Amino acid sequence: MDNTQYRISLDYFNVTSDGVTIPGTMTWNDTRTVAAISTFDVLPPKKQIKSSVQVSFEKYANGAWQKVLQNGQPIVEKQEVTFTTGTAPDYIPLSNVEYSYPVIGQLNFYKDENAAGYIKLKKGQPYLFNLGAEWKQVGRFADVSANSNVPFDFSYNSGNAILNYTIPNTALKNGVVYNFEFVNVPAKQNGTIDRNVSSVTNKADVSGQTTNTEIKTQQAQGSIVQLQEKTIFSAYVRSSKYSTLSSKVEAQQLAQVLRGLRILWRVDYLRGSFDNDEPYDKAELYGTNYTGFKPLISFEADLSNNRYYTEQALPIIYDGYPLDGNMRIKNRDEATLGVPPVRAVSLIQSPDNLEMNLNDPQYQSVSASQYYFYDLLNYMYYDFLDIQQQVANRYLSQSTIYPRMEKILWSQFPMMLKGDYKVNIRYTLPNQATPNSVKQITLYNPIGE
Repeated sequence: MDNTQYRISLDYFNVTSDGVTIPGTMTWNDTRTVAAISTFDVLPPKKQIKSSVQVSFEKYANGAWQKVLQNGQPIVEKQEVTFTTGTAPDYIPLSNVEYSYPVIGQLNFYKDENAAGYIKLKKGQPYLFNLGAEWKQVGRFADVSANSNVPFDFSYNSGNAILNYTIPNTALKNGVVYNFEFVNVPAKQNGTIDRNVSSVTNKADVSGQTTNTEIKTQQAQGSIVQLQEKTIFSAYVRSSKYSTLSSKVEAQQLAQVLRGLRILWRVDYLRGSFDNDEPYDKAELYGTNYTGFKPLISFEADLSNNRYYTEQALPIIYDGYPLDGNMRIKNRDEATLGVPPVRAVSLIQSPDNLEMNLNDPQYQSVSASQYYFYDLLNYMYYDFLDIQQQVANRYLSQSTIYPRMEKILWSQFPMMLKGDYKVNIRYTLPNQATPNSVKQITLYNPIGE
């Protein structure tokens, strides 16, 4: 019985137009029996496209995969398919936007928060930006409630499929809904509609005799092409009442902080209510499909000078983490909240999930109930129980136990202390790794030792 193993190997799979390979990435299904090419750009419109694929056959022999040969040549199978593309979109659909700043549909665009604006496309559309000399391209923030707009220049990076521009922040107003658009504009102003018409004068001819009577006629030479503006991208965004996130946070009137019981009888939370005349929107608190589904605003407790953490939680729970080299928290994902759980801070508001209706881009001011929710101790408590149980399982049956292990094994979870609990509010632009700005607030707990 022949137990020789054989397999099919993909030699190449490409897509070309006019003999030039169209860049793209190849993906496989889970069983690696189906491959597909996703091109970086939208396929060129009204072009003949050729898809070519070749596979060869291999067998496993002498500890390695080798080509199967016939008459000294590898056995291969080729397939080519040719097709013609249709008309490509003559604009950028919102469905082709991966992320942007300002964020499409954003209710609170802080015009001075960042100087650079951008729109990243899922698939490049370079043909929209390869225009003749009779056109120029401009960006505009058009006020939907007034007949005015703020123009700006932009560029398209075909290598990254991204539009870049400088936000004209000094010319933008606060609290305004803008139609944010990119437009093809004729490079020269159109002339009069009769610019190809000339007058022709002839003497009147009566019965073959020329008279002194003149007849003037209008004669058109060729035809006129009247270029019209063409919008290639359009979306709505509202500028915030505040120019930066920091100025908005500074304007908040923080009321007395309340301390509440989370878990009987040792675990508490802090709740800091505040007054603000402009609620946060969905893009800020939760993210949208135009932020990569990541919120623009995040909250992180600053424990650097926090008395409760340095005097109580750190020595008992987190000192020397991971304990004994490999005792890690099992009850939660460390990356989500951090160790300690510094990101267990949130902003709660009602109404919530506020976003612009792109079909009716009007803004109605709403009042909201808002508060900061400081919930670190809740997660610290479960971290404490988790690690304490692991220490007990490892050391209670042993005759020798280290002082560090004894500390967590015989301690109670520490109660919240009186004092300041600081929170950093971070504003991070879409697809950026580091915060664009950070503003700190302080929640003061008036109860405790």
